[in-house]
Amino acid sequence: MSIAFRIQVSNQVLASLYERLYRAYDMGQLRLVKRIHAVLYIIDGKEVAEVAAILKLSAQTIYNYM
Repeated sequence: MSIAFRIQVSNQVLASLYERLYRAYDMGQLRLVKRIHAVLYIIDGKEVAEVAAILKLSAQTIYNYM
């Protein structure tokens, strides 16, 4: 079963997510990089299954991140 949802955030929150993403890349925190990317993809309107395929994770993991 697939649950569709969409997340809307303010520009300030979006900027904060990107800032944290760049820091995670700099620090080599791959797990956090994937988590933030998952959130950003969902915000962008991608389906959970699509995000899971892009990040090579299970759909359940993406749901857990959300």
